[in-house]
Amino acid sequence: MGQEFSTTETLIRTSALGDAFLAAPLEFLKRHPETLLVHRSRDDQLSPQELRDLQERTVSAPDFSVRKRFALKLETASHGPICLKFRSLSWTEGLLGPLHARAELRRHTEVKRRHFAATEPLGIGTWRDNTRKRWQYFIQRWIDPSWASGESLLKESLSATKLATEIAALHNAGIFHGDLKPYHVAIPSDAAHWLYLDLDPVRFGLSQRRRAINLYQGLRYFLAAERSLASTLIEHYVKQLDSKHTTSLSKLTHQTLKLFDQKMETHSGPRFINDRG
Repeated sequence: MGQEFSTTETLIRTSALGDAFLAAPLEFLKRHPETLLVHRSRDDQLSPQELRDLQERTVSAPDFSVRKRFALKLETASHGPICLKFRSLSWTEGLLGPLHARAELRRHTEVKRRHFAATEPLGIGTWRDNTRKRWQYFIQRWIDPSWASGESLLKESLSATKLATEIAALHNAGIFHGDLKPYHVAIPSDAAHWLYLDLDPVRFGLSQRRRAINLYQGLRYFLAAERSLASTLIEHYVKQLDSKHTTSLSKLTHQTLKLFDQKMETHSGPRFINDRG
């Protein structure tokens, strides 16, 4: 894992904007919305102006300041661009250490060990802003800009068998991604499998329900909510599982479709490119 960098604050300060960020992070994002990372930040279907409009709408929303976690891109002198994720640090967490940041670092390190992490973790830390409010952060190296975003899959006819192969590979590694959506996927041309950008929702170990959740997410968010593709997706997924991950096809199909129908009934309409429900 390496050291839990006490010097990562120095890394932030090597950015021309680093001191301003550390002084007042939320005010900084409102002054510099172009640094904010939103779900579609790497979507090449979005023009630079559309992305900037989305960033400005996000920082001006009434609920922006009460979000659980924020992420931004900073240019640093020593590492080039970095992704910095941060959240407030409660007084109880202050006594025990930066729990969320530490947990994300451990998850990222473990997923990387299993060859599914898209970026390199650079460390964690805590700091106080100008109001003495405490924050914790997790820093990772910026993703290779040549890697395609998972959003690109929505422009092509992604087959259910290809998707099933990727989900099975993830599960064969014992990884469950709690928010499996295209904007959490990176596609290096030379990688054996898809890689993942946001590991905060990742957990290790599979249950029948976790399998069904990822299959439902794949069906809805990658396959345009085409319910008719469910049988092909699930059948091929089961065939791709390692022997230690055997599961009942009929039970998994029933649970996945039940989850799909419940979710689609409570959300508006099918999955389109601009639907982030």
